[in-house]
Amino acid sequence: MTLRVPAGDGRISLVSREDAGRCLAILATSAPTGLHHDITGPAALSMDAVADVVTRTSPEPVRYVDVEPRTHVAELANSGADAWWTQAFSTMFASVREQRWDTVSDEVRRITGTAPLSLADVLDSSARV
Repeated sequence: MTLRVPAGDGRISLVSREDAGRCLAILATSAPTGLHHDITGPAALSMDAVADVVTRTSPEPVRYVDVEPRTHVAELANSGADAWWTQAFSTMFASVREQRWDTVSDEVRRITGTAPLSLADVLDSSARV
């Protein structure tokens, strides 16, 4: 299996839906502080690292292949993806490529009192379902 995206050497600190939801629930029911909260996962992973983690719970190996942004847009369009999704994915991966998603914070722990889940944690729990 191949993860074909135009992320270059970019890194991304993936945050789980569970952690984002727990932070949101606490913040929504707390007094406003006026602070900005940068909710992130516990590590900024390269796409090679993402592929390695996914491989651990996949029936077959996953490898990352960096593709040119134009190629990715064409592949999405040829697959029948909606133009909105094509734009969303292309701008998201441009941001990853530009290292705009590589920040790691301790906000999940600070807000919830527990460490954020890693990608491996999320995939392991999904595999058990």
